[in-house]
Amino acid sequence: MITNLRDVAETVNCLVGKELMIEGRLYRGGTINDLFDRSELPDVKTVVNLRTGEDKTFEGIANIHIPAIDSIENYCTDNHQVKNWSNRVLSALNNAALFPILIHCTAGKDRTGVIVALILKCIGIQESVIVDEYLQSEGVKGPQNIITALEGFDSLEEYVYDQKVIDCLKQQLLVKIS
Repeated sequence: MITNLRDVAETVNCLVGKELMIEGRLYRGGTINDLFDRSELPDVKTVVNLRTGEDKTFEGIANIHIPAIDSIENYCTDNHQVKNWSNRVLSALNNAALFPILIHCTAGKDRTGVIVALILKCIGIQESVIVDEYLQSEGVKGPQNIITALEGFDSLEEYVYDQKVIDCLKQQLLVKIS
């Protein structure tokens, strides 16, 4: 079993009471190394590992490994090293063929929480909803860490190095309004 595993869109849609995001495209959780086989994973094409350690691999699933720097508090997103790391993760997602994806770290709350918060901010989800989505994770002690991360993102035009990533994320994750 994957700790804190959930479909981010399902959670966001439930929190806002309407369908904003496409379900089954973005999952978050903890380590996958204790899984027996691929059937225990959600239906994903890509696993993004934010931990320092390597992941168990599964046939037919791409692996992207972009570890966070363990000596730095990853909620301090205004730190240039955290900003560079989070932008490396975003850049790696700038490919529609990678979706659906699972983003994970050890417990699925801290490093994963920061990256999922950034993705949600990029696609226009309200910060109060981002905080509530984060608070669904077992083991979080309150909203302050994710609020700190959101404050560090400040202006997306300044924070995100490649604005095309935002367009890709919107196309892959948001419900098309006709």
